[in-house]
Amino acid sequence: MVVDFRKSKSPPSPVCISGKDVEIVSSYGFLGVQLDNKLEWSTNTDAVYKKAMNRLYFLRRLRSFRVCSRMLHMFYQSVMASTIFFAAVCWGAGIKAKDANRLNKLIKKAGGQTEKQLQQQTPAASLL
Repeated sequence: MVVDFRKSKSPPSPVCISGKDVEIVSSYGFLGVQLDNKLEWSTNTDAVYKKAMNRLYFLRRLRSFRVCSRMLHMFYQSVMASTIFFAAVCWGAGIKAKDANRLNKLIKKAGGQTEKQLQQQTPAASLL
């Protein structure tokens, strides 16, 4: 991926590595993290939010089957929290307040399903 910090809006010149042109893309998934060409994390936050919302559905289904709160909390920690906080060391400091609030609301929804107080802040929320 070519990251261009120039102020001019002209397209960057083609980059050739080993005789092959490097494709210019707006975002790229690498090891489960979505990187965009402006080094902003909104694309990654959207992907994380979608994954976590899918897992929240399963948490709600488990609760509808009257699974005990301890097991629900274990499901949250192993399936949802691992998705939400994956690679947070990389994107945590650069996340926008809007995106952090969106993830915090998701964590709060999951807390309502597990009936336990969950960590209410994303890693970057304390930095904002």
